[in-house]
Amino acid sequence: MAELFIHGYIDRHGKFNAQKTKDRLVEDETGTGFLIEKGNNSYWGKDLIITEKDISNLIRTKGAVFSACSLLLKNAGLTFDKIDAFYIAGGFGQHLNIEN
Repeated sequence: MAELFIHGYIDRHGKFNAQKTKDRLVEDETGTGFLIEKGNNSYWGKDLIITEKDISNLIRTKGAVFSACSLLLKNAGLTFDKIDAFYIAGGFGQHLNIEN
């Protein structure tokens, strides 16, 4: 998602830039999506698409996690700058790109 934003494919609200993405926008039963990879090049043999709804869900999830962390730190009398390490386990944590 960060790369889509950095390169101007989505705006800060997670909406696609129609000018920049016009060749890769697709419509399906889930809504408007950005074609990341054609099915013939993917492991599953299906087009890999991220929709505005997917992006919206990720943005809301990030906000919820930030709010939860803020509340936990506040209750502990700490701030984010006092945290040296933060561990995220499982499949989600394994695939995070910390630089983004």
